[in-house]
Amino acid sequence: MKQYYIYLLVLLTSASVLARTITKDYAVDPAVRKILDKHAGQIRSLLKKVEKGEQKHGVWRFKWLPDYYVKYGLARIEGIERMQEVIDCCNLSSITVADKRIYCTKSSSEQLSNRNCAIVIKKVKGIKNPPPITLDEVQQLCTIMHETGYISMTGSRRTKGPNYIRTKEGHFCLIDTESRYDHDLLLKGFLRFISTHDFNKDLSEEALKHILREIKQQVKRPSDASWAIEIITDTLQCQKGRPTWDYHSYIKTFCNALKNEYLY
Repeated sequence: MKQYYIYLLVLLTSASVLARTITKDYAVDPAVRKILDKHAGQIRSLLKKVEKGEQKHGVWRFKWLPDYYVKYGLARIEGIERMQEVIDCCNLSSITVADKRIYCTKSSSEQLSNRNCAIVIKKVKGIKNPPPITLDEVQQLCTIMHETGYISMTGSRRTKGPNYIRTKEGHFCLIDTESRYDHDLLLKGFLRFISTHDFNKDLSEEALKHILREIKQQVKRPSDASWAIEIITDTLQCQKGRPTWDYHSYIKTFCNALKNEYLY
């Protein structure tokens, strides 16, 4: 049985089985755990605030653990399992997932829950001014979306930050693994992708054309076409700088084709 199915089962069943899973795959490094144990009460208090709705975002950085993030939500581990399975099965050599571990603030004999367990994530170092995404790279990112239903493959344009980090090894390290997974919303996912990437800096000509093809395949009805045209046109109008190729004409032709097929 696939690992993420095992994870879901153990989350809903016995704590003893779950403890073995953590020990094998997701236990924090002993040196890191030693530091965390000194602050277990503080972490548990923060987790409870998120659980009760007293704090919206469960993401923390601490001076006493500068190279790590501490986050709320065991669903982040399920997301890792989903993505890693696709990466392995489809040989996606350009993609990795962030190293996320589970830290239990109580004894392993206690039932695992979001209230007493945090996700500990080692900070991923990205590179400045990475090259535009290539056709092969965007195809791999799209494979993740198709196979998992992941709809939050966003860039840095008009967002607080991308949901991946470009590393010096040339990888796309996926960091937001708890986002929504829904194959019925892939059109939304691809529109999010195109609207949060800069056509000059982020995407090569081949990569942009591929994303547009993916969008076209997801359009099934007139309302889909209207939505796609609106998002793409708005994104096009917001592009800054001198175009690296004539994507204005290409996108205009693309949108006209959608109108002719679905709206006229």
